[in-house]
Amino acid sequence: MSYPDQWILTKRYNEICVVDLFHPHGIILTGFTAVVVNHEIDHLYGKTMYDSQITRPQTNQKCWCNSGYKYKNCHLNKIIKS
Repeated sequence: MSYPDQWILTKRYNEICVVDLFHPHGIILTGFTAVVVNHEIDHLYGKTMYDSQITRPQTNQKCWCNSGYKYKNCHLNKIIKS
């Protein structure tokens, strides 16, 4: 809505713990819910998608997940098979 028709690659956590007035001991959120809540919390702190932007590694560079494999053998291979 802030940037219509603009898409970029961002990194979000797949699991987060949120502590608020309704959950003083914290609540663990996973999957899509964690990503959405992380996105909304960024809004509360005034962050835009450009503040969380990451760049995809080149195919022969090491993968960003620190697996030790090249990107083409780690994540790129999984994306193509899906």
